[in-house]
Amino acid sequence: MPNDPAVKQEIMKMNHDDPHAGHFGVAKTMEVIRRKYHWLGIAQEIKDYVVGYDVCQRTKAPRHKPYGEMQPLPILSWPWESISMDMIVELPPSTDADSKAYNAILVVVDRFTKMAKYFPVRTTITAADLAKLFHQHIVCSFGTPSSIVTDRGSLFTSQYWSSLCFHMKAR
Repeated sequence: MPNDPAVKQEIMKMNHDDPHAGHFGVAKTMEVIRRKYHWLGIAQEIKDYVVGYDVCQRTKAPRHKPYGEMQPLPILSWPWESISMDMIVELPPSTDADSKAYNAILVVVDRFTKMAKYFPVRTTITAADLAKLFHQHIVCSFGTPSSIVTDRGSLFTSQYWSSLCFHMKAR
């Protein structure tokens, strides 16, 4: 196969864009082209071509549930009624006075006053450890919030954390 971009483009066009070709996805188009041709970097070039093909991108059917409608968060009445939580991860390791190593920060923000609390944690923190930390530093200091806003990370959607929020009556 000559190393000519125009020839490669024509081969991809014949095997993907043609009405009889069917506008297959990356895998099927690659399979069809590899039956007859080979060149260095074939997989990446076919992927770039198919993913960048405008007609397919505009007409392909969505393969996910419809997105929910955006709703504004309710207006709050008092501090610590609603909080937001997130993790800052991939930080360089640091140690505290007890020589415990941390590589992430849990950020808890009161949505009413914008007061923030920062807690050093490890990225491997479990939902049970998160619940213990949350209870010791937030619930004991400010009371139980009625709602918690998170980014739906796996830690915040785990079974344990979900049941804890259910029993605390936090939404």
